[in-house]
Amino acid sequence: MTSQLLRNQAIRAARNYFNEHGLLEVRTPKCVSAGAMEPYIDTFALQSSISGFVGYLASSPEFAMKKIFAAELQHNPGARGIYEIAPVFRDDRA
Repeated sequence: MTSQLLRNQAIRAARNYFNEHGLLEVRTPKCVSAGAMEPYIDTFALQSSISGFVGYLASSPEFAMKKIFAAELQHNPGARGIYEIAPVFRDDRA
């Protein structure tokens, strides 16, 4: 079995589990306005060649997910939770 097939099966199983438990799948931004808050995490900086905007690839979806879940709780106090299966980006070679 290929690693891609195993990955797909694992993601499918995780989504099924979370859906069965009433959690909502969300998507968070991958380009954020600030790098990681932890000083030991190095992030990838991005700069637009047109506008000059500088952003960073998200090193973790945690902060964005907390904001999403807080908003969800305001609208639905019985919310069970959220999850995201997504890449994260860290500029470390270890």
